[in-house]
Amino acid sequence: MQVLLAPDKFKGSLSAREVIEALTGGIRSVFPDVHLYQVQASDGGDGFLDAVSHYCDTEKVEVLTEDPLGRPLQAPMRINRDQGEAYIEMAQASGLVLLDEEERSAVKTSSKGTGIQIREALKLGLKKIYIGLGGSATNDGGMGMATALGYRFLDGSGNLMEPVGANLQAVKSIYTSSVLPELAETVIYAVNDVNNPLYGPDGAAYVYAAQKGADLDQIQYLDQGLRQLDLIVQRNWASQMLN
Repeated sequence: MQVLLAPDKFKGSLSAREVIEALTGGIRSVFPDVHLYQVQASDGGDGFLDAVSHYCDTEKVEVLTEDPLGRPLQAPMRINRDQGEAYIEMAQASGLVLLDEEERSAVKTSSKGTGIQIREALKLGLKKIYIGLGGSATNDGGMGMATALGYRFLDGSGNLMEPVGANLQAVKSIYTSSVLPELAETVIYAVNDVNNPLYGPDGAAYVYAAQKGADLDQIQYLDQGLRQLDLIVQRNWASQMLN
């Protein structure tokens, strides 16, 4: 008999490798001669870098960055210098696992820490960046990541806005003159297992913000903020976007 084991992690309890070890022990206790194929899977969330390190020839690089609340943090990424590739797990710098229960706040957290990791990959001359998107503590529409790469988000009076979910509705324009030029030569791949729209009943805020600490009023506020951000992006870059 042949059995394929291809689990992802059991969120909050077991890593994919630990799941494989537990399943292997149970199966072999009943079928000692079974031939097992073991595949460590990932949906792009927690454990993405573990899967990458298992199957891809990469080295670990520690990056001085910040957590979702702006506190200093060392977070790993994996790179392949010969192939010009970087692998970043969003949960490592912007993850829900980095916050205590009482610290969770989808309106106060930022994805800037992940953006700092992207910036470091660009400094290393890496042109392909794979980002595992699951497990984040943020609902800032990516403003934090973009800020770390040189984008600036302004309100109607031209004031610089902190890149957090609470400010999504206040953003009226995006300033791009400081964007890192390396971005134009870089391909960024989003690694995930969902296909939700940005906003609406099935959008980022309504589906995910509650687990990140948002109440219903905040969810509605964040959803409207994402609509506002989308309007600005469409107005300025619609011709460069694919449906």
